Amino acid sequence: VVGEAGVLQELACLTSEPGSAQQPLHPDTPWTPIPSAYTAFIALQDVDVEMGPTLYLPGTQTKEAHTSFFGGDLSLGNAGVSGVRRPPIPEEFLRSREVKLGLLKAGDLALYNQQTLHCGSANESRDKVRRQFYISMKNPLAQSKLCASLRPAFRNKLTLGAMKDELAALNGRRTRVDEGGGRGLFGKLDEVDALEVRDTEGAVQIRFGDEGSQLGSEYEII
Repeated sequence: VVGEAGVLQELACLTSEPGSAQQPLHPDTPWTPIPSAYTAFIALQDVDVEMGPTLYLPGTQTKEAHTSFFGGDLSLGNAGVSGVRRPPIPEEFLRSREVKLGLLKAGDLALYNQQTLHCGSANESRDKVRRQFYISMKNPLAQSKLCASLRPAFRNKLTLGAMKDELAALNGRRTRVDEGGGRGLFGKLDEVDALEVRDTEGAVQIRFGDEGSQLGSEYEII
């Protein structure tokens, strides 16, 4: 959808515990003539209705739908990073829209334009945790500025093409060091990230993992 030049914006796992409340209905990004980004949700287990599947309103990525959703004032959708509209949402808007639930099987993928209205529904199960891996890519044709929820050194540094090439070179391994030919793109960015020092009040230094850490290492404050 975004092509080889699409830029990585998010790479994480969303977890919904039993008893989790429903999210407010929202788009992830405001309406713009050219969609800003796309997200893929991948189910890590079968998802049933009790587990709080993602709820989508198909066809709501349009200017007309956003204008109606925000009560006629499209600028309200630009008030924050994502356009969460506080209740009440116009009832006539909700009644006029089709609703789809992300009832995915393990390994299934749901791909959506981030301008589409959606929300995580309530997890009403007694003991079922819903986990879904997700990845978001910025559209290289869009001019919008997005807030990338990635470790600092990785922000706006990884295109889809570069990630595909690096994964092919890794060929299932965690690192390329054992080839004797350097750490590769992921390893170089991880090294930059590991050395980053954030000058905050109290001189807190942040280091990710240990010397051999790879993409996705946990962080510790030292």
